[in-house]
Amino acid sequence: MSDLKNILDALDDSNPGHWTDQGEPRLSVVQSLSRDDTVTRADLALYGRVRDLTPKPIPLTPEAAAIAADNAEAAALAARERVAAQKVTVRIARKQLADAVLIWQGSQPQRDVADLVRENVARETERALAVINGTAEPEASTYVQPASHLDSVLANGRGGNVNRGYRRPYPSFALGSKLPSQR
Repeated sequence: MSDLKNILDALDDSNPGHWTDQGEPRLSVVQSLSRDDTVTRADLALYGRVRDLTPKPIPLTPEAAAIAADNAEAAALAARERVAAQKVTVRIARKQLADAVLIWQGSQPQRDVADLVRENVARETERALAVINGTAEPEASTYVQPASHLDSVLANGRGGNVNRGYRRPYPSFALGSKLPSQR
């Protein structure tokens, strides 16, 4: 039986062919190494050998540890320098983009709200004249006929719009809060 213990100790923890998914030694591997087909799972359980996947520490001398620390420090310093260089590159690219946007905006006429209102009124007037002259089709009506007289009264008299509950706000509406259509 001491041969069985030596065989179990000789199994390679890094070789998945020697172990089951549960971490126990494969019975077929132990039987082939011991050249004994009478070995059972119960015999293996007596020794309690399981797969050990903890990494083995690498022995370092103080000189080797100092060299490794110096190399890690140098790599960190080089990485910091690369990051700083990329930050400068990004800053330059953002400045060029901002300058290009300013140049593009400078080529456009400066408009205020009054200009936008005048342009919209001119477009709407032109559209209305085109409809009157018959050169453009009128837009389809957006009015929806209510299903019943009661629906019509409720829709026009109380509620029935996007500002539901605006006369007496719901408790969730803070006093002085904006209506849903004003958000």
